Amino acid sequence: MARLFFSRFWPWWLLVATALVNVLSLLYITFKTCDVPESVSYSNTNYKSDYVGAGVDATHDQSAFTFVLREFEDFSNDVTNTTLKLSNVFRKSTILVIADNHVYPPLKLADSQNIRFINLHGSVDKPFLSSQPNSFVKSQYVIFVPDAVQVSDRFRLREAEKFFLACQRVNPLVTMVVWPLNRSTTKCVRLDVDLKKWTVSQEIVPNNSTCDAIVGSQFVLLLTTKTLLELPYPFLRPLDPTMFIQNSVQGHKVVVNWHNTFFYQSLSLFENDPHKNWKHEKNERIRQKEAFSRIGIKRFRHATGTDEWFGCGKDTPRCFGTVVNDMPEFIYQNRWTPPCCLRALRMTVHHVFKILSEQGVRFWLEGGSLLGAIRNGDIIPWDYDVDIGIYRDDIVKSSHLLSCQSEAFEDEKGFIWETATEGEFFRVQYSRTNHLHVDIFPFYSVNGTMTKHTWFKTHRQDREFPESFLRPLEAISFVGIQAPIPNNARRFLEFKFGDGVIENPRYPDAQPVQR
Repeated sequence: MARLFFSRFWPWWLLVATALVNVLSLLYITFKTCDVPESVSYSNTNYKSDYVGAGVDATHDQSAFTFVLREFEDFSNDVTNTTLKLSNVFRKSTILVIADNHVYPPLKLADSQNIRFINLHGSVDKPFLSSQPNSFVKSQYVIFVPDAVQVSDRFRLREAEKFFLACQRVNPLVTMVVWPLNRSTTKCVRLDVDLKKWTVSQEIVPNNSTCDAIVGSQFVLLLTTKTLLELPYPFLRPLDPTMFIQNSVQGHKVVVNWHNTFFYQSLSLFENDPHKNWKHEKNERIRQKEAFSRIGIKRFRHATGTDEWFGCGKDTPRCFGTVVNDMPEFIYQNRWTPPCCLRALRMTVHHVFKILSEQGVRFWLEGGSLLGAIRNGDIIPWDYDVDIGIYRDDIVKSSHLLSCQSEAFEDEKGFIWETATEGEFFRVQYSRTNHLHVDIFPFYSVNGTMTKHTWFKTHRQDREFPESFLRPLEAISFVGIQAPIPNNARRFLEFKFGDGVIENPRYPDAQPVQR
Protein backbone atom coordinates (compact mmCIF):
# COMPACT_ATOMS: atom_id res chain seq x y z
CA MET A 1 0.00 0.00 0.00
CA ALA A 2 2.75 2.42 0.99
CA ARG A 3 4.69 1.56 -2.16
CA LEU A 4 1.56 2.29 -4.24
CA PHE A 5 1.08 5.67 -2.45
CA PHE A 6 4.64 6.93 -3.06
CA SER A 7 4.76 5.63 -6.61
CA ARG A 8 1.60 7.62 -7.36
CA PHE A 9 2.17 10.81 -5.33
CA TRP A 10 5.93 11.18 -4.78
CA PRO A 11 6.54 13.16 -8.03
CA TRP A 12 4.07 15.82 -6.79
CA TRP A 13 5.74 16.05 -3.40
CA LEU A 14 9.13 16.33 -5.06
CA LEU A 15 7.91 19.07 -7.39
CA VAL A 16 6.36 21.12 -4.56
CA ALA A 17 9.41 20.74 -2.32
CA THR A 18 11.79 21.73 -5.10
CA ALA A 19 9.69 24.79 -6.00
CA LEU A 20 9.49 25.88 -2.36
CA VAL A 21 13.24 25.61 -1.89
CA ASN A 22 13.84 27.62 -5.04
CA VAL A 23 11.44 30.39 -4.02
CA LEU A 24 12.89 30.68 -0.50
CA SER A 25 16.43 30.73 -1.86
CA LEU A 26 15.62 33.47 -4.33
CA LEU A 27 13.89 35.60 -1.68
CA TYR A 28 16.82 35.24 0.71
CA ILE A 29 19.41 36.15 -1.87
CA THR A 30 17.39 39.06 -3.20
CA PHE A 31 16.88 40.66 0.21
CA LYS A 32 20.48 39.96 1.19
CA THR A 33 22.16 41.79 -1.66
CA CYS A 34 19.64 44.30 -2.78
CA ASP A 35 20.99 43.04 -2.19
CA VAL A 36 22.06 40.73 -5.11
CA PRO A 37 20.07 37.75 -6.46
CA GLU A 38 22.17 34.85 -7.63
CA SER A 39 19.89 34.66 -10.65
CA VAL A 40 21.62 37.87 -11.71
CA SER A 41 25.12 36.47 -11.37
CA TYR A 42 26.44 37.07 -14.90
CA SER A 43 27.67 33.49 -14.79
CA ASN A 44 27.17 32.80 -18.47
CA THR A 45 30.52 33.53 -20.11
CA ASN A 46 29.28 32.83 -23.65
CA TYR A 47 29.08 36.58 -24.25
CA LYS A 48 29.67 36.62 -28.01
CA SER A 49 26.83 34.24 -28.68
CA ASP A 50 24.55 36.64 -26.80
CA TYR A 51 25.49 39.82 -28.64
CA VAL A 52 27.99 39.74 -31.46
CA GLY A 53 26.00 38.79 -34.51
CA ALA A 54 23.15 37.56 -32.34
CA GLY A 55 19.44 37.79 -33.01
CA VAL A 56 16.72 40.35 -32.41
CA ASP A 57 16.65 40.07 -28.60
CA ALA A 58 20.33 40.91 -28.22
CA THR A 59 20.05 43.84 -30.61
CA HIS A 60 17.05 45.17 -28.69
CA ASP A 61 18.92 44.86 -25.38
CA GLN A 62 21.89 46.85 -26.67
CA SER A 63 19.78 49.66 -28.10
CA ALA A 64 18.07 50.00 -24.72
CA PHE A 65 21.35 51.27 -23.21
CA THR A 66 23.33 54.47 -23.78
CA PHE A 67 26.92 54.65 -22.52
CA VAL A 68 28.20 58.03 -21.32
CA LEU A 69 31.82 59.10 -20.80
CA ARG A 70 31.76 62.28 -18.73
CA GLU A 71 34.73 62.08 -16.39
CA PHE A 72 37.98 62.70 -18.29
CA GLU A 73 40.72 65.31 -18.57
CA ASP A 74 41.70 67.15 -21.74
CA PHE A 75 45.43 66.93 -21.06
CA SER A 76 45.55 63.17 -20.42
CA ASN A 77 42.86 60.66 -21.32
CA ASP A 78 42.10 57.33 -22.92
CA VAL A 79 38.74 58.32 -24.38
CA THR A 80 39.60 57.12 -27.88
CA ASN A 81 40.38 53.56 -26.78
CA THR A 82 37.60 53.44 -24.20
CA THR A 83 34.90 54.41 -26.70
CA LEU A 84 36.33 52.19 -29.44
CA LYS A 85 36.24 49.10 -27.24
CA LEU A 86 32.74 49.91 -26.01
CA SER A 87 31.62 50.39 -29.61
CA ASN A 88 33.11 47.08 -30.70
CA VAL A 89 31.28 45.19 -27.98
CA PHE A 90 28.00 47.11 -27.82
CA ARG A 91 27.45 47.82 -31.50
CA LYS A 92 23.80 48.80 -31.14
CA SER A 93 24.30 51.06 -28.10
CA THR A 94 24.83 54.81 -28.41
CA ILE A 95 28.07 56.05 -26.84
CA LEU A 96 28.19 59.72 -25.81
CA VAL A 97 31.36 61.61 -24.95
CA ILE A 98 30.31 64.76 -23.08
CA ALA A 99 32.64 67.69 -22.40
CA ASP A 100 32.10 71.16 -20.95
CA ASN A 101 33.97 72.85 -23.81
CA HIS A 102 36.02 72.07 -26.88
CA VAL A 103 38.60 69.47 -25.91
CA TYR A 104 42.24 70.36 -26.53
CA PRO A 105 44.17 68.51 -27.79
CA PRO A 106 41.21 67.29 -29.87
CA LEU A 107 39.89 63.78 -29.30
CA LYS A 108 40.44 61.28 -32.11
CA LEU A 109 37.21 59.36 -31.86
CA ALA A 110 36.55 56.36 -34.07
CA ASP A 111 34.50 56.97 -37.18
CA SER A 112 31.47 55.10 -35.94
CA GLN A 113 27.79 55.84 -36.18
CA ASN A 114 27.16 55.02 -32.53
CA ILE A 115 29.86 57.33 -31.06
CA ARG A 116 29.00 61.01 -30.64
CA PHE A 117 30.85 63.95 -29.06
CA ILE A 118 28.79 66.63 -27.30
CA ASN A 119 30.13 70.04 -26.29
CA LEU A 120 27.87 71.40 -23.55
CA HIS A 121 29.10 74.92 -24.21
CA GLY A 122 27.68 74.79 -27.69
CA SER A 123 28.95 76.46 -30.84
CA VAL A 124 27.71 79.46 -32.80
CA ASP A 125 27.63 77.48 -36.04
CA LYS A 126 25.58 74.57 -34.62
CA PRO A 127 21.96 74.31 -33.47
CA PHE A 128 21.08 74.49 -29.79
CA LEU A 129 20.07 70.83 -29.55
CA SER A 130 23.55 69.72 -30.66
CA SER A 131 24.80 70.73 -27.19
CA GLN A 132 21.98 68.99 -25.29
CA PRO A 133 22.80 65.36 -24.39
CA ASN A 134 19.16 64.51 -23.75
CA SER A 135 18.57 65.03 -27.49
CA PHE A 136 20.68 61.95 -28.16
CA VAL A 137 19.54 59.68 -25.32
CA LYS A 138 16.78 57.56 -26.83
CA SER A 139 17.36 54.46 -24.73
CA GLN A 140 15.64 53.19 -21.61
CA TYR A 141 18.86 53.04 -19.57
CA VAL A 142 22.06 55.06 -19.24
CA ILE A 143 25.41 53.71 -18.03
CA PHE A 144 28.12 56.17 -16.94
CA VAL A 145 31.59 54.73 -17.44
CA PRO A 146 34.82 56.44 -16.26
CA ASP A 147 37.67 57.06 -18.66
CA ALA A 148 40.17 54.20 -19.17
CA VAL A 149 37.70 51.63 -17.83
CA GLN A 150 37.05 48.49 -19.82
CA VAL A 151 34.15 46.07 -19.70
CA SER A 152 34.72 42.35 -19.33
CA ASP A 153 33.26 40.15 -22.08
CA ARG A 154 31.19 38.47 -19.33
CA PHE A 155 29.11 41.60 -18.74
CA ARG A 156 25.65 41.25 -20.25
CA LEU A 157 23.23 44.15 -20.51
CA ARG A 158 20.21 41.89 -20.19
CA GLU A 159 21.41 40.60 -16.83
CA ALA A 160 22.30 44.12 -15.65
CA GLU A 161 18.71 45.10 -16.32
CA LYS A 162 17.44 42.04 -14.43
CA PHE A 163 19.60 42.96 -11.45
CA PHE A 164 18.39 46.56 -11.51
CA LEU A 165 14.72 45.55 -11.68
CA ALA A 166 15.19 42.97 -8.90
CA CYS A 167 16.61 45.69 -6.66
CA GLN A 168 13.65 47.96 -7.42
CA ARG A 169 11.20 45.19 -6.55
CA VAL A 170 12.85 44.83 -3.16
CA ASN A 171 13.09 48.60 -2.59
CA PRO A 172 11.13 50.90 -4.95
CA LEU A 173 13.28 53.85 -3.80
CA VAL A 174 16.32 52.39 -5.60
CA THR A 175 17.04 54.38 -8.76
CA MET A 176 20.76 53.72 -9.28
CA VAL A 177 23.10 50.74 -9.29
CA VAL A 178 26.86 51.21 -9.00
CA TRP A 179 29.77 48.85 -9.56
CA PRO A 180 32.83 50.15 -7.65
CA LEU A 181 36.14 49.58 -9.39
CA ASN A 182 37.98 49.09 -6.10
CA ARG A 183 35.87 47.19 -3.61
CA SER A 184 38.51 47.22 -0.85
CA THR A 185 38.46 51.03 -0.56
CA THR A 186 34.75 51.61 -1.21
CA LYS A 187 32.40 52.69 1.56
CA CYS A 188 28.61 52.91 1.42
CA VAL A 189 27.47 56.23 2.94
CA ARG A 190 24.29 57.95 4.04
CA LEU A 191 23.79 61.56 2.92
CA ASP A 192 22.06 64.25 4.95
CA VAL A 193 21.31 66.99 2.43
CA ASP A 194 20.01 70.12 4.16
CA LEU A 195 19.47 72.64 1.37
CA LYS A 196 17.99 75.18 3.77
CA LYS A 197 21.31 75.24 5.60
CA TRP A 198 23.41 74.83 2.42
CA THR A 199 24.96 71.70 3.92
CA VAL A 200 25.70 68.06 3.02
CA SER A 201 26.90 65.54 5.61
CA GLN A 202 28.16 61.99 5.04
CA GLU A 203 27.92 59.02 7.39
CA ILE A 204 29.39 55.60 6.66
CA VAL A 205 26.86 52.76 6.55
CA PRO A 206 28.86 49.61 7.38
CA ASN A 207 28.07 46.20 5.88
CA ASN A 208 25.35 47.48 3.61
CA SER A 209 24.57 47.53 -0.08
CA THR A 210 21.75 50.09 -0.11
CA CYS A 211 22.65 53.65 0.75
CA ASP A 212 22.75 57.18 -0.69
CA ALA A 213 26.27 57.25 -2.17
CA ILE A 214 29.66 55.58 -2.22
CA VAL A 215 33.10 56.99 -1.48
CA GLY A 216 36.61 55.71 -1.99
CA SER A 217 36.50 54.43 -5.56
CA GLN A 218 35.58 55.22 -9.12
CA PHE A 219 32.44 53.46 -10.27
CA VAL A 220 30.23 52.46 -13.16
CA LEU A 221 26.69 53.76 -12.69
CA LEU A 222 23.43 52.45 -14.16
CA LEU A 223 20.09 54.30 -14.03
CA THR A 224 17.05 54.79 -16.18
CA THR A 225 16.89 57.66 -18.63
CA LYS A 226 13.74 58.84 -16.86
CA THR A 227 15.60 59.10 -13.55
CA LEU A 228 18.54 60.86 -15.19
CA LEU A 229 16.42 63.51 -16.87
CA GLU A 230 14.45 64.17 -13.68
CA LEU A 231 17.67 65.37 -12.04
CA PRO A 232 18.10 69.16 -12.19
CA TYR A 233 21.73 68.87 -13.37
CA PRO A 234 22.06 65.40 -14.94
CA PHE A 235 25.53 65.87 -16.44
CA LEU A 236 27.15 68.03 -13.76
CA ARG A 237 30.75 67.20 -12.88
CA PRO A 238 32.11 65.69 -10.77
CA LEU A 239 29.54 62.90 -10.82
CA ASP A 240 30.71 61.96 -7.35
CA PRO A 241 29.15 63.45 -5.28
CA THR A 242 26.82 65.66 -7.36
CA MET A 243 24.86 62.80 -8.93
CA PHE A 244 24.31 61.18 -5.53
CA ILE A 245 23.31 64.46 -3.88
CA GLN A 246 20.66 65.17 -6.50
CA ASN A 247 19.35 61.61 -6.23
CA SER A 248 19.23 61.83 -2.43
CA VAL A 249 17.33 65.14 -2.49
CA GLN A 250 14.55 63.29 -4.31
CA GLY A 251 14.49 60.62 -1.60
CA HIS A 252 16.03 57.91 -3.78
CA LYS A 253 18.61 55.23 -3.01
CA VAL A 254 21.67 53.58 -4.55
CA VAL A 255 22.48 49.87 -4.58
CA VAL A 256 26.13 48.83 -4.60
CA ASN A 257 26.95 45.63 -6.49
CA TRP A 258 29.94 44.34 -4.54
CA HIS A 259 30.31 41.39 -6.93
CA ASN A 260 31.99 43.45 -9.63
CA THR A 261 34.26 41.39 -11.83
CA PHE A 262 33.09 43.04 -15.03
CA PHE A 263 34.71 46.50 -15.02
CA TYR A 264 38.39 47.22 -14.56
CA GLN A 265 40.84 50.08 -14.90
CA SER A 266 42.83 49.43 -18.06
CA LEU A 267 45.23 52.37 -17.75
CA SER A 268 46.63 54.56 -14.97
CA LEU A 269 46.29 58.14 -16.22
CA PHE A 270 47.56 60.23 -13.29
CA GLU A 271 48.79 58.14 -10.38
CA ASN A 272 52.30 57.59 -11.76
CA ASP A 273 52.84 61.19 -12.89
CA PRO A 274 52.99 63.72 -10.00
CA HIS A 275 52.43 66.73 -12.25
CA LYS A 276 49.42 65.23 -14.02
CA ASN A 277 48.01 64.08 -10.70
CA TRP A 278 48.40 67.59 -9.24
CA LYS A 279 46.72 69.09 -12.28
CA HIS A 280 43.86 66.58 -12.14
CA GLU A 281 43.24 67.20 -8.42
CA LYS A 282 43.32 70.97 -8.99
CA ASN A 283 40.73 70.64 -11.77
CA GLU A 284 38.57 68.43 -9.57
CA ARG A 285 38.57 71.07 -6.81
CA ILE A 286 37.58 73.75 -9.30
CA ARG A 287 34.80 71.60 -10.75
CA GLN A 288 33.50 70.68 -7.32
CA LYS A 289 33.42 74.32 -6.22
CA GLU A 290 31.53 75.31 -9.37
CA ALA A 291 29.12 72.38 -9.00
CA PHE A 292 28.38 73.15 -5.35
CA SER A 293 27.85 76.80 -6.22
CA ARG A 294 25.25 75.71 -8.75
CA ILE A 295 23.49 73.30 -6.39
CA GLY A 296 23.80 75.67 -3.44
CA ILE A 297 26.17 73.79 -1.11
CA LYS A 298 28.50 75.82 1.09
CA ARG A 299 29.56 73.21 3.63
CA PHE A 300 30.41 69.56 2.99
CA ARG A 301 31.02 67.36 6.02
CA HIS A 302 32.92 64.22 5.05
CA ALA A 303 32.36 60.84 6.67
CA THR A 304 35.68 61.39 8.48
CA GLY A 305 34.12 64.35 10.32
CA THR A 306 36.17 67.00 8.53
CA ASP A 307 34.42 70.03 7.02
CA GLU A 308 35.13 71.36 3.55
CA TRP A 309 33.95 74.90 2.83
CA PHE A 310 32.79 76.18 -0.55
CA GLY A 311 31.41 79.59 0.38
CA CYS A 312 32.82 82.98 1.26
CA GLY A 313 36.02 83.77 3.14
CA LYS A 314 38.28 86.68 4.01
CA ASP A 315 39.32 87.15 0.39
CA THR A 316 35.89 86.77 -1.23
CA PRO A 317 32.66 88.78 -1.07
CA ARG A 318 29.90 87.50 1.18
CA CYS A 319 27.40 85.08 -0.35
CA PHE A 320 24.59 87.61 -0.83
CA GLY A 321 24.30 91.12 -2.17
CA THR A 322 22.82 94.35 -0.84
CA VAL A 323 19.87 93.65 1.46
CA VAL A 324 16.57 95.29 0.47
CA ASN A 325 13.78 95.83 3.03
CA ASP A 326 15.73 93.84 5.64
CA MET A 327 15.15 90.67 3.57
CA PRO A 328 18.33 89.08 2.15
CA GLU A 329 17.94 87.28 -1.14
CA PHE A 330 18.42 83.79 0.32
CA ILE A 331 15.15 84.05 2.28
CA TYR A 332 13.26 84.27 -1.01
CA GLN A 333 15.02 81.04 -2.02
CA ASN A 334 13.57 79.38 1.11
CA ARG A 335 17.05 79.16 2.62
CA TRP A 336 18.77 80.44 5.71
CA THR A 337 22.02 82.34 6.09
CA PRO A 338 24.85 80.33 4.46
CA PRO A 339 27.01 78.59 7.09
CA CYS A 340 30.18 80.25 5.81
CA CYS A 341 28.57 83.65 6.44
CA LEU A 342 27.52 82.59 9.94
CA ARG A 343 31.06 81.37 10.58
CA ALA A 344 32.48 84.73 9.47
CA LEU A 345 29.99 86.58 11.69
CA ARG A 346 30.95 84.44 14.70
CA MET A 347 34.63 85.13 14.12
CA THR A 348 33.90 88.87 13.88
CA VAL A 349 31.90 88.75 17.12
CA HIS A 350 34.74 86.97 18.92
CA HIS A 351 37.22 89.57 17.71
CA VAL A 352 35.09 92.64 18.49
CA PHE A 353 34.07 91.42 21.93
CA LYS A 354 37.69 90.67 22.82
CA ILE A 355 38.86 94.16 21.78
CA LEU A 356 36.05 96.01 23.54
CA SER A 357 36.40 93.93 26.71
CA GLU A 358 40.15 94.58 26.86
CA GLN A 359 39.55 98.30 26.41
CA GLY A 360 36.94 98.51 29.16
CA VAL A 361 34.00 99.41 26.92
CA ARG A 362 30.57 98.51 28.33
CA PHE A 363 28.54 96.72 25.65
CA TRP A 364 25.57 94.37 25.34
CA LEU A 365 23.71 92.35 22.73
CA GLU A 366 20.90 94.21 21.02
CA GLY A 367 17.82 93.43 18.92
CA GLY A 368 17.76 90.22 16.93
CA SER A 369 21.21 89.22 18.16
CA LEU A 370 19.95 89.15 21.75
CA LEU A 371 16.88 87.27 20.54
CA GLY A 372 19.08 84.58 18.96
CA ALA A 373 21.19 84.33 22.12
CA ILE A 374 18.11 83.76 24.30
CA ARG A 375 16.55 81.25 21.90
CA ASN A 376 19.53 79.02 21.14
CA GLY A 377 22.77 80.74 22.13
CA ASP A 378 23.61 81.61 18.54
CA ILE A 379 22.83 83.95 15.67
CA ILE A 380 19.27 83.68 14.32
CA PRO A 381 19.54 81.21 11.39
CA TRP A 382 18.37 83.79 8.81
CA ASP A 383 20.15 86.84 10.30
CA TYR A 384 23.03 88.45 8.42
CA ASP A 385 24.67 90.79 10.97
CA VAL A 386 25.13 91.19 14.73
CA ASP A 387 24.01 94.25 16.69
CA ILE A 388 25.44 95.47 19.98
CA GLY A 389 24.94 98.58 22.05
CA ILE A 390 27.63 100.52 23.92
CA TYR A 391 27.71 103.47 26.26
CA ARG A 392 28.60 106.51 24.15
CA ASP A 393 30.74 107.79 27.03
CA ASP A 394 33.00 104.73 26.62
CA ILE A 395 34.05 105.54 23.05
CA VAL A 396 37.07 107.43 24.43
CA LYS A 397 38.27 104.19 26.05
CA SER A 398 38.68 102.45 22.67
CA SER A 399 41.54 103.37 20.38
CA HIS A 400 39.80 101.38 17.61
CA LEU A 401 36.56 103.38 17.85
CA LEU A 402 38.40 106.68 18.13
CA SER A 403 40.63 105.94 15.16
CA CYS A 404 37.84 104.94 12.79
CA GLN A 405 35.94 108.19 13.43
CA SER A 406 38.33 109.96 11.07
CA GLU A 407 38.75 107.16 8.53
CA ALA A 408 38.28 103.42 8.23
CA PHE A 409 41.25 101.30 9.20
CA GLU A 410 42.25 97.64 9.06
CA ASP A 411 43.41 96.15 12.34
CA GLU A 412 46.17 93.58 12.81
CA LYS A 413 43.73 90.69 12.24
CA GLY A 414 42.35 92.04 8.97
CA PHE A 415 39.01 93.34 10.33
CA ILE A 416 37.83 96.74 9.10
CA TRP A 417 36.66 99.37 11.65
CA GLU A 418 34.63 102.25 10.25
CA THR A 419 31.74 104.63 10.85
CA ALA A 420 28.58 103.55 9.05
CA THR A 421 27.22 105.61 6.18
CA GLU A 422 23.61 105.03 7.30
CA GLY A 423 23.88 106.97 10.57
CA GLU A 424 25.85 107.68 13.72
CA PHE A 425 27.13 104.27 14.64
CA PHE A 426 30.19 102.07 14.07
CA ARG A 427 30.65 98.98 11.94
CA VAL A 428 33.30 96.25 12.05
CA GLN A 429 33.56 94.24 8.82
CA TYR A 430 35.04 90.78 8.44
CA SER A 431 37.47 92.06 5.79
CA ARG A 432 37.83 94.67 3.06
CA THR A 433 36.32 92.23 0.59
CA ASN A 434 33.78 90.45 2.79
CA HIS A 435 31.34 92.91 4.35
CA LEU A 436 29.70 90.66 6.92
CA HIS A 437 29.73 92.83 10.01
CA VAL A 438 28.97 93.73 13.60
CA ASP A 439 27.12 97.04 14.10
CA ILE A 440 27.95 99.03 17.25
CA PHE A 441 25.28 101.55 18.38
CA PRO A 442 26.29 104.24 20.91
CA PHE A 443 23.56 104.86 23.52
CA TYR A 444 23.45 107.54 26.20
CA SER A 445 21.18 108.09 29.17
CA VAL A 446 18.68 110.94 29.45
CA ASN A 447 16.89 110.96 32.80
CA GLY A 448 17.23 107.18 33.10
CA THR A 449 16.20 106.40 29.50
CA MET A 450 18.70 105.01 26.99
CA THR A 451 18.52 106.77 23.64
CA LYS A 452 20.67 107.29 20.53
CA HIS A 453 20.88 109.50 17.46
CA THR A 454 20.13 107.01 14.67
CA TRP A 455 16.83 105.12 14.37
CA PHE A 456 15.54 102.74 11.71
CA LYS A 457 11.84 102.87 10.94
CA THR A 458 11.90 99.35 9.50
CA HIS A 459 13.29 97.93 12.77
CA ARG A 460 10.30 97.42 15.04
CA GLN A 461 12.58 96.87 18.02
CA ASP A 462 14.45 100.15 17.54
CA ARG A 463 13.19 102.22 20.49
CA GLU A 464 14.35 103.85 23.69
CA PHE A 465 14.41 101.74 26.85
CA PRO A 466 14.94 102.19 30.61
CA GLU A 467 18.59 102.23 31.67
CA SER A 468 17.64 99.94 34.54
CA PHE A 469 17.91 97.01 32.07
CA LEU A 470 21.67 97.69 31.96
CA ARG A 471 22.22 98.00 35.71
CA PRO A 472 23.58 95.44 36.08
CA LEU A 473 24.45 93.63 32.88
CA GLU A 474 24.19 89.86 32.87
CA ALA A 475 25.93 87.25 30.71
CA ILE A 476 24.84 84.46 28.38
CA SER A 477 26.53 81.96 26.10
CA PHE A 478 26.51 83.33 22.54
CA VAL A 479 28.44 81.92 19.53
CA GLY A 480 30.65 79.96 21.89
CA ILE A 481 31.64 82.77 24.26
CA GLN A 482 30.10 84.64 27.19
CA ALA A 483 28.34 87.78 26.00
CA PRO A 484 26.93 90.68 28.09
CA ILE A 485 23.15 91.15 27.90
CA PRO A 486 20.56 93.34 29.63
CA ASN A 487 19.15 91.98 32.86
CA ASN A 488 15.67 90.47 32.70
CA ALA A 489 16.26 89.76 29.03
CA ARG A 490 12.79 88.35 28.37
CA ARG A 491 11.09 91.51 29.60
CA PHE A 492 13.63 93.60 27.67
CA LEU A 493 12.89 91.76 24.41
CA GLU A 494 9.13 91.88 24.88
CA PHE A 495 9.41 95.58 25.68
CA LYS A 496 11.12 96.07 22.31
CA PHE A 497 9.47 93.47 20.08
CA GLY A 498 6.18 92.62 21.78
CA ASP A 499 4.77 89.75 23.84
CA GLY A 500 5.74 86.19 22.91
CA VAL A 501 8.63 87.21 20.66
CA ILE A 502 10.95 84.51 22.00
CA GLU A 503 8.52 81.67 21.31
CA ASN A 504 7.24 82.97 17.98
CA PRO A 505 10.06 83.51 15.49
CA ARG A 506 9.32 85.28 12.23
CA TYR A 507 11.23 86.87 9.38
CA PRO A 508 11.69 90.66 9.39
CA ASP A 509 8.95 90.79 6.74
CA ALA A 510 7.34 87.37 6.44
CA GLN A 511 4.60 88.29 3.96
CA PRO A 512 6.71 88.08 0.74
CA VAL A 513 7.88 84.53 1.50
CA GLN A 514 4.60 83.00 2.58
CA ARG A 515 3.84 79.93 0.47
